[in-house]
Amino acid sequence: MIWLLDSDPALRWQVQRDLAGVEESVWQQERQRLPEEGWCAQLLQLQDPDGLWNGSLYNGKWRSITCTLYLLKLFGLPPDTPQAVIGCERLLQAGLYRQCEIRFSKGQAIQLLGVTSLVLSLCCCHGVSEQYYASLRSIAEYPGAAQHVDGYWLPNRDSGAADHGFETTLLIHEGLLQFRRRFPANDHLMITETAGQEFLLRHPLFLQDGEPIKSQWPSFSFPP
Repeated sequence: MIWLLDSDPALRWQVQRDLAGVEESVWQQERQRLPEEGWCAQLLQLQDPDGLWNGSLYNGKWRSITCTLYLLKLFGLPPDTPQAVIGCERLLQAGLYRQCEIRFSKGQAIQLLGVTSLVLSLCCCHGVSEQYYASLRSIAEYPGAAQHVDGYWLPNRDSGAADHGFETTLLIHEGLLQFRRRFPANDHLMITETAGQEFLLRHPLFLQDGEPIKSQWPSFSFPP
């Protein structure tokens, strides 16, 4: 544990909270340092003047605004950090499609429920203004009709969608969880969320014949 505490504040505050058992006032104080120090501060400094990162919404993977905001979420950037809020609002402004899902490309012909729910999770975790509540609620309710009877979701109806059932279900569950944390008066989503959670608990790493579908899943590499 010592080597984890002697690290970036993004790790240190979570180790203090989850492993060291320190008082909340201590790890909260450590967390508040993230916008000004360490990995989070470095990422925030790389933000483009228009609120994007690398001039990209999603392409370019870990250099894009979506993945950068995801990393900041994992690091525990405090909610309502202005740069992250601006970034999330840019995602909604550029990607909101039919007022209920996210499509970053004008030529995108199929839905991607996982990406839509990832954006929902980011917006609710980092915090966006109340003016976007109606859009976020529509996004949160959108996957309900596509949920299978066993509680899981596929990203779309494409022929290869079945290979991404576990990840899509995990992303949607996380999105719904963050939405209800940000906006508690949405208990009607509990049934949908609970069914997805039960599916995840029944299928750890979505094992088939004793092996995970994807060989990299047992790895502890980062980014995930």
